[in-house]
This record gives sequence, structure tokens and C-alpha cells, in this order.
Amino acid sequence: MNATDKRLAAPCGLYCGICGMFDRGQCSGCSVQAPHVQGCDIIKCAAARHIDTCALCPELPCSLLIQFTVDPILRTHLPCIENLRRQKNIGREAWLEEQARYWTNDVIRKRWLSMFSEVERAWLEEKRQREEEKPQQGVAPYSAQSALSGER
Repeated sequence: MNATDKRLAAPCGLYCGICGMFDRGQCSGCSVQAPHVQGCDIIKCAAARHIDTCALCPELPCSLLIQFTVDPILRTHLPCIENLRRQKNIGREAWLEEQARYWTNDVIRKRWLSMFSEVERAWLEEKRQREEEKPQQGVAPYSAQSALSGER
């Protein structure tokens, strides 16, 4: 893969070249054309603004991006805003080259991938819990109103 492959620069400022899911072939990178556009508010926002990176947005950093970067589980999002500011200053291709060089350091790479594994486990556990909390299909969720009216 080319170090300046645009798929490695997610609209939010993540560098996909260090992502464990990207490394394992479970993700092909984020872009405005990515298949998971439906689930990502940042990608939807970029598409609506006709930009492929938040670095080009005059509102950088917006509330959506700030909340994305301070998620207590997804600590891997912390560098996004600074990554976007750097992209804005030096351009996407130069930023991608810079990232490719930076992540060749095995100590830094292993430390990041270790943190990514912890984050991924926590995220999957949270996702599993949300799935368990969803009401079963065909069964009305229990509510105080249904309890008061005697419905089941």
C-alpha cells in the first residue's frame, strides 16, 4: 500500500495505517464513500459539506469532533483534532508520509496496538451489552406506562 493512500486518512483525523482492524483486513479505511457511512455522524457531516476531511472544515474543531475525541472508551481518538490541524497546515499527502514514518518505530507501534486492543475489547463489550439490552423482536419493551395499564 502506498504511504499516501487517501484511505489511510479518515475524515475525523484518525490514521488508519495504525488501526488493528485495518491491519487485519477487517476494515478498508474510512472515507466519504465507505460502506459504513450510515453509522458515522462525522462521515455523514463531511459528505453533506462535500469535503473528504474535517481538516477542510471552517468549523474545526466542532462539537461533534470534540465529543468523538474525548470518548472515555475510544481513547484511540484522542489525537484526531491535532492530526486534522496538522493536515490543514502541511496537506494530507505530507501528513500521510509523516504518519507512515512515525509509525515505523516498533516501540511506539507496539504501545499503540496494545492500547488499541484494550479499546477494542472495551468497545466490543459495550456493544454486546447494548445488544443484550435491546428488546427482543416481537416483544414490546416493558415500560412504566404498560405496567400501570396492566399491559404485557
